[in-house]
Amino acid sequence: MPIASRRERLPDGRRGGAEDVLDVYALVVDLDVLCDWHTRDDLPPDLDAARELLAALPLAPTVTAATGGGLQGWWFLAEPAPASNVAELLGRWGVNWRELGRHRGWHVDSTASLDHVFRLPGTRNVRAGAVVAVEQADYTRRYGLDDLEEHCVAEELPPPPRPKPRPRAEGEALAGDRYNIAHTCDDLLTAAGCELSHVIRDGARHYYAPHRVTDRDRTGATVYPDGHCAIWSETFAGQRGLKTALGDDRVTFDAFGLYAHLDHGGDFSAAAKAYAKVDPPPTTPPPSVDPDTGEISDTRPPLPEELWEHPRLAHVRRAAHARGRAPGAVLACVLVRVAAELEHVYVLPPIVGADGSLNLAAALVADSGTGKSTADGIAEELLDFTGRTATPRPRGVSVGSGEGVAEAYMGSRAATEDEQAAGLGKTIREQTRWNERFIGDEGEAVLAAGKRSGATLLPTLRTLVTGGPLGQQNAASDNRRRIPAHGYRAAVLLGFQTSTAVELLDDAAGGTPQRFVFAAAIDPTVPAPDDRPDWPGPLTVELPDAFWRDQQDHGRHGRRRIAVCDTAQREVLDDDHHRQTGGERDPLGAHRNLIRLQLAAHLGVLLDGRPAVTEKTWQLAGLLAAHSRVVMATIAEHARSEAATREHETSERLAARSVNATAKAEAWRTVECARAVAAKVRKRPGVTQRELRQDLRRWRDVLADGIDHALAEGSVVERREPSHTGDDKRTFHPGEAPR
Repeated sequence: MPIASRRERLPDGRRGGAEDVLDVYALVVDLDVLCDWHTRDDLPPDLDAARELLAALPLAPTVTAATGGGLQGWWFLAEPAPASNVAELLGRWGVNWRELGRHRGWHVDSTASLDHVFRLPGTRNVRAGAVVAVEQADYTRRYGLDDLEEHCVAEELPPPPRPKPRPRAEGEALAGDRYNIAHTCDDLLTAAGCELSHVIRDGARHYYAPHRVTDRDRTGATVYPDGHCAIWSETFAGQRGLKTALGDDRVTFDAFGLYAHLDHGGDFSAAAKAYAKVDPPPTTPPPSVDPDTGEISDTRPPLPEELWEHPRLAHVRRAAHARGRAPGAVLACVLVRVAAELEHVYVLPPIVGADGSLNLAAALVADSGTGKSTADGIAEELLDFTGRTATPRPRGVSVGSGEGVAEAYMGSRAATEDEQAAGLGKTIREQTRWNERFIGDEGEAVLAAGKRSGATLLPTLRTLVTGGPLGQQNAASDNRRRIPAHGYRAAVLLGFQTSTAVELLDDAAGGTPQRFVFAAAIDPTVPAPDDRPDWPGPLTVELPDAFWRDQQDHGRHGRRRIAVCDTAQREVLDDDHHRQTGGERDPLGAHRNLIRLQLAAHLGVLLDGRPAVTEKTWQLAGLLAAHSRVVMATIAEHARSEAATREHETSERLAARSVNATAKAEAWRTVECARAVAAKVRKRPGVTQRELRQDLRRWRDVLADGIDHALAEGSVVERREPSHTGDDKRTFHPGEAPR
């Protein structure tokens, strides 16, 4: 695949082999595109597509040439390199281009050999009827072998095989599915000692095996965009009892399958039982999902009836039913608004670690048009806050950027005379707000903004919910934003469609979904229009003020630690000890106790006007937390359903492509066979079909069709002549059609 010099001129037009190559001057890629004489139908469709594929390599080619049936790219070396130094790189160079093509659904011919022959500019492509022409050239572009090697994959990576079905042990489906929600193959490979090598354009992540981390010469495992993992290193596989994807079985693993092999010797039943102890299934089974609409089709209420027994919660439910909306979604919006109004001085006591934040984040999940936005409108109309309300009042700020979150708490005031005398200017920028509510009707847009290169939104949201310090200490005062830890109150409300909420779960490694409470905006108990109750009127919420004297002061910080009942403290302590001693491996459950404590405290304000975790509010918060887990399971189930649908559609498309490719290949062979028949007949007029079958063995599978095609074109004519047996025999003679 290089441009190279020969050791010596060879006689008789011989092309020679790899052993005759002396020095290499350039590496080349030759891309065929769809045309009449190329039989494959999975080539780049045109020259523009081939140019796009060439541009996938960050290093621009020195020369680009159009061959009449495709495109060549030449990368000139800074100085000639001995063929022996290039041979290994050449193999990886070829693999690199096949991988780049495969990820776009295109085939790139394997031409990775030192002695491959290319069409040179100025020569004629007879089949295409065109002269090979240079499209662009910049001969100042020269590259070292190290430059090119940096962009070559380590080894041939077969396409990701589909995982084989396997028998499931009792209880495994539930435990395995929950495990796959909470864990990734990346986490497990990293924990096993593998190290990330590189990520290619389609998102596939290649890892070095543990024993290759130091020399780094080949890929040991690959995690594909669908989450499945293929193991290539036979040494690593043998050490950990894994099967590689190199054999006939082409085995791949999901996260649970990899966990079962790494930690339980491939015993899926033992892995399911072990994980069920770490993460017991939710008390309410996950609802089923309609694959066409994505709606929760469970006939039972997403929230149990006992939650609504308290008169004030019943009031919230009646308001939701009066407007035809899910009471669980309206209650989530109510608690977000209560949290936004609570003064920032209130914190959770340090049951474990340090003081905990009472900031709250909620995600409403349902399809478009099911009332995610109107649920918050109902909460706004319903609530009537009295007592010590926040000053200034929370506004409801759209989530846009990490800097914008901190800026929401900032403002300006006129500088005092002393400040002006000190050279601080006439205006002072400082924190002027302490309570804010952040909203995002389209949560997927918020996540997309947070995933842009250099964006700080998602880390800021995570810090926001846990009450950490916000902003940055820039040199310019106009850009300086510093909000101290627990020096503000924040409440976040995001809306997601069922099909896009999985993007929030996908950020589990970053820790974003663990900080949210999830609520379904669909509820089968919502009454029909004729059966809806009357609007119950406003719900007055007395915000705490006199209760301050009952709180424990946290010294100079001025924080007020709220009361937490003994039951809640004991459960939090026991669960934390279980995690700290290695008994917890569920990333999505990392903040479940914090969320439950936050919910209980805000329920205390809603029900009794006291931000306290009582036995009752702790119990009610447990019901809401269990519902949140159900909604997360629903999101994951919907994602699996969509993935299965996409896989089926892809399979159908690939099957159709395969049929078309087969048909095209057969048609091409028929035409070529007809040409071969015509040529043979011109050499031996009167040849029989038996003789043709003997002479044209490579065309036997399509010989009958080839003869018929030649007869139809007129390049061959058929005659009946007597044989030695007296019967007529079928002979073929040249026709008049030009060949």
